[in-house]
Amino acid sequence: LGPPRPAAAAPDLVPLPTTTLLGLAAHAWWLDPYREQYLAAFADLNVQVVRIGIDWKRVEATPGVYDWSLYDRTLPQLAERRIAIVANLNTFPAWTSTDPLCADHFNEPTHCLPRGDTIEGWARFVAAAAARYPFIERWEIWNEPELWKGMQQQDHYLAYLRRAHAAIHAAIPGARVAASSLLGWIWLRELYAQTPPNDRPC
Repeated sequence: LGPPRPAAAAPDLVPLPTTTLLGLAAHAWWLDPYREQYLAAFADLNVQVVRIGIDWKRVEATPGVYDWSLYDRTLPQLAERRIAIVANLNTFPAWTSTDPLCADHFNEPTHCLPRGDTIEGWARFVAAAAARYPFIERWEIWNEPELWKGMQQQDHYLAYLRRAHAAIHAAIPGARVAASSLLGWIWLRELYAQTPPNDRPC
């Protein structure tokens, strides 16, 4: 709990290996209870990249109160083993939504409908995450945004993407920030169509 700060003993940025990449997707709440077993398995498999979510709803379940403990236990451990991290920033805390069913995990995509001012809280959360984990060089904004009612409007998603891009680059100038998509090029072409060629920061 408490104000954002760099994670203790933060490792250096982990460069992507030049050999063939082997990566997987994970959740911190999967890794945490069996961290040593997973890390041993990653070593055996020569896992080089892990895409892992940093859930806003878990970090700031109460407005203005950040709890990074889950991620402090998992992210530095990966980086210390020279595993490159792709951090996926996602989810809305229930307090940001106009629909109380947002608090139900199974209803999140269809009922997390953020208020207009929620984007300011999002920008603060992203800035705090980047400041706390400066050893992460690759960031992805949202997971399957097409499935989230609060993100399906592309201008809405673009607004969140832009705020995240600015916040991450303010803390980690060399970071890469990626858009996310379940539909792939169909979705991305539509995003590009809404964005002038000289205003495509990601």
